[in-house]
Amino acid sequence: MQHGNFRIHTDMVAQMFVSYLMQTFIIITAWLAFHFYQTWAQYPMALTLMPFKGVRRASDLAADLQRHVAASHHTDALVIALGEFQTAQVFFMMAVQVASIIAIRNPAYVQAR
Repeated sequence: MQHGNFRIHTDMVAQMFVSYLMQTFIIITAWLAFHFYQTWAQYPMALTLMPFKGVRRASDLAADLQRHVAASHHTDALVIALGEFQTAQVFFMMAVQVASIIAIRNPAYVQAR
């Protein structure tokens, strides 16, 4: 891709975009898992048990399951993993910033040949 006096590496742009998509997918998946463990686990369980146990008993069993899942250590592990992910993101962005500064100072480093 030609831009001004120099060419841009389109594969670098594509790699950055794919990286962004992967990071977004990880965050959305973590958000869904967190909310499932905290509040949503009871709903699929209640729907599954209703034909066999009745509405009242299925709701009670699902509420018990939700309390058990919420008390587990899954959300703690998820929060720790997200903290580590954030740390990795900081180092990734530092590398991108350094590369940007180098590219601004000397565009020949990022020109396609």
